[in-house]
Amino acid sequence: MYQRWIAPIRDWFSTPARQAYGYAGLGIAGVGLGVLGVFLLLGGGGDQQFVASSPLEEDRASPTPAVQPTVAPTEPPPPSPPTVDTPTPEPTVTETPTPTPESVTAPPTPTPVPPTPTPTTAPPTPTTTPTPEPIVAGGDYCHTIDSATLPTTVGGSITLGGEPAPPGTVVSLAFDGVAGPSTQAVVEDGVASFAIDYAPGPDDCANRMGAAVTVVVNGVAYPTGHSVDGDPGLVLVHIEG
Repeated sequence: MYQRWIAPIRDWFSTPARQAYGYAGLGIAGVGLGVLGVFLLLGGGGDQQFVASSPLEEDRASPTPAVQPTVAPTEPPPPSPPTVDTPTPEPTVTETPTPTPESVTAPPTPTPVPPTPTPTTAPPTPTTTPTPEPIVAGGDYCHTIDSATLPTTVGGSITLGGEPAPPGTVVSLAFDGVAGPSTQAVVEDGVASFAIDYAPGPDDCANRMGAAVTVVVNGVAYPTGHSVDGDPGLVLVHIEG
């Protein structure tokens, strides 16, 4: 008898869901019975009637609690990894170099070249170049100077080897290479000088008109650039030997 009532109930509560419904129904019934008992206790005036219940009714009133299945704890799912915001790379801004203006170099100012001074040369002192005495056919020198004839004077300075000619140096005149009058050099204030007079002679004389006049020093003849012309005066000659 007991097994016939208990078996269907146990079979009905064989699933966790039905067991949950059974537990909920028992709870509601228990709460209802508690409310009813309080109501009867308060409304019956303190009269209590005890009704003996049979063992069968006790079995019906108190069903054997079904074995609650063990529910294996469910492991919570592993936490999802936190979402990391990947920063969006900002575009790299490349600065455009500002072109530097090219410096303009002014062309160098040309430095004026000073003009090359033209060397001023002093006019050369006329010098006599010794030339060999020409051999001219003619007579000897004729002394024609007298009180009625004015002579021509040939004179000047004498420098030999860069120094004044020594005093007493013999200086002679020649006419077309024929020896004429002579004298000796005189040194005064460091200058050696001479002076010789002559006058023109007849055509058969060496000192005839047109004869070339030279100065002879130490056997060397120096032309004077002068010829016998009959004009009295001074013929200046500087001898450098």
